[in-house]
Amino acid sequence: MRIALGADLLDFPRCGMRIALEGFLKGARDLDLTSRFNLVHGAPFADGRLTGFTDAVVPRPGGPASGLRWSQLKVPRALAQLDADLLHWPYQILPPVNTPVPQVISVWDLSPMLFNEPTWSRLQVFVKYRQVLRRALNNAAHVIAHSRAIAEDLVSHFGLPADKLTVVYPSVADIFEREIERSHVAKPEGPLLYVGTDSTRKNLDLLFRAFSLLVRQGVRNQLALRIDSRKRASLEVRAERAGIPVDRLMWLEPVDADGLMRMYREASVFAFPSLYEGFGMPLLEALTVGLPVAALNRSAMTEVVGEAGVLVDDNAPEAFAAGLLEALRAGRENGADTAFRAKQQAAKFKWTKSVQETISVYEKVLGREA
Repeated sequence: MRIALGADLLDFPRCGMRIALEGFLKGARDLDLTSRFNLVHGAPFADGRLTGFTDAVVPRPGGPASGLRWSQLKVPRALAQLDADLLHWPYQILPPVNTPVPQVISVWDLSPMLFNEPTWSRLQVFVKYRQVLRRALNNAAHVIAHSRAIAEDLVSHFGLPADKLTVVYPSVADIFEREIERSHVAKPEGPLLYVGTDSTRKNLDLLFRAFSLLVRQGVRNQLALRIDSRKRASLEVRAERAGIPVDRLMWLEPVDADGLMRMYREASVFAFPSLYEGFGMPLLEALTVGLPVAALNRSAMTEVVGEAGVLVDDNAPEAFAAGLLEALRAGRENGADTAFRAKQQAAKFKWTKSVQETISVYEKVLGREA
């Protein structure tokens, strides 16, 4: 069984889905499956980091709509020349609509469709989701959703039959998977930590209003934000309007994986007010460290956190403040037990398991054993 794997994310700066793709490839290497994958992307790998995988380069065209022309025209033509039985497109942006071999598409989230995000124009959403993705999903042999919540969204918004969907959970970067085995108890005096962006669905104003209530109640911890520094000025204004004194905020710059790990290890609680996540990688990162977490009881957060954190039903500042306070108390009063339960939950998510379950999807599509 030979798989062509859409890997153009590896040609661009690191983002959450690229980190996930790198984790998937490491899982495949750990299972000695590298020889089965042709990595379809736009530029040759120069550093030997993916030795063992076949480097299937499909040069990217220049000019307008280059991504659309690459995925819809050049990749299908290249597949006809590749020794591949199946194409796996591992994220939902611009999967080829028609391919000469069966296609499996992975879907992480539908946030551009469901939320009016400033980084997505309505034209982009219409073309990439309501046109290309809809047709590609209908033509796909099978679809992988990275949470039950996303599987339900695909049924609801695209009318996909349930038997065409399989839920396969991802994991986190290798440094965080290894952290599960290490002992750590959250620091009660550390800051409440948020890691993420300031998009509409991330719901940061809820966190600001809830934290302001904690300040008024006498909580002395700071609020640490690991977020795009270009947003700092506008976020400071919003935090001040919510009633947060400027000295109670910490601004953390983007760092590598080691630095991000240190941020989690210095925190008292991980605060995640997001309204919608396809999976919620930062939540799982926090759990691997043993950090108490507080999140809204929405979409995939329920699946990631399970019984290992505080899930808040009400999207209101008073309710989220109570959830944050409960998480703080759990870390202070039952730190070792809280960390154990968090790490136990995090251990359910492994890249090797994800790869094995994905291989099972391939086998189902092709109707044969590996």
